[in-house]
Amino acid sequence: MLNQGDRVPADCILVEESDLRTDERFYFPIPEVSDADVARTKEDMKYQQKQCSDGENHHQNPDSFVLQDTLVISGSAKAIALAVGKGTLKQKEIIGEQFINEEDETPLQKKLALFSSLLGSWSTFIAGVAFILFTIFWLFNIMVGSGELISPESIQSMVYNIQIAVVLLIVSIPEGMPLAISMALAFSIDRLKNDNLLIKKIASLETAGSLLDIVTGKTSTLTTGNLIVKKLHVGESFQNIDSPEINIELFNNLALLLTLNTTARMEMNDDDAKYVCSGDNVEVALLNYLILNNIAVQDFII
Repeated sequence: MLNQGDRVPADCILVEESDLRTDERFYFPIPEVSDADVARTKEDMKYQQKQCSDGENHHQNPDSFVLQDTLVISGSAKAIALAVGKGTLKQKEIIGEQFINEEDETPLQKKLALFSSLLGSWSTFIAGVAFILFTIFWLFNIMVGSGELISPESIQSMVYNIQIAVVLLIVSIPEGMPLAISMALAFSIDRLKNDNLLIKKIASLETAGSLLDIVTGKTSTLTTGNLIVKKLHVGESFQNIDSPEINIELFNNLALLLTLNTTARMEMNDDDAKYVCSGDNVEVALLNYLILNNIAVQDFII
């Protein structure tokens, strides 16, 4: 059984599916844009966009297979496992260097690398200048004073000057800075969980922190994906959502149909020990509407 948010555990073939969409970019990476792609005509691009929007490619070339470790983006399905372990496509064909998922450095990591390089160069320069000044002062004391150039006291003083230069070089390079920044980002992600924001990669938080402008849709709003039932159309009239004027038996039949024909799940909330719906946004909205009308949805689904 595959549902939204699941990761496919093996190479499978589908026997039943309902609007199933999976992320297979691991197996089929998006190719880089070449000069030939840029030179394509607008008519070809419009045709491809129409194919994608109309779903013609999916209907003409249906794919009944799902591969191991692909993420179910939406929908649900029943599948039969065909290959596991070393028999999967991931283990047999994606091997060696192809299996290594090389990730580029994030903008913050690039800036830290540049900063560390500059800081290291300047630290070496300052430590060298300090050692030269210490050496000049050491020679001046020997020449003016009554000390000898080669003596236990002068050699001890020179070693002390070298130690000071080395310490200056060490303390000027913040070796713990990357660790401190990573810990700060990790604590930030943990705090964002309280606002129901799930960030899987620290690089996403780095990118969000450097945003200057956010481009939204024509309504200039950012939605959370939570849908709400606003109208109930029964027969030839629209009913009030809060108190629909329909037969109780008809409403119970409607509730039975909605609960039996859904792929959404009911899970216990850890905070207030109440059942909450999860799954497709439309189906979750319909089930939440039934819950608001005191329908025990969990009795049908769980």
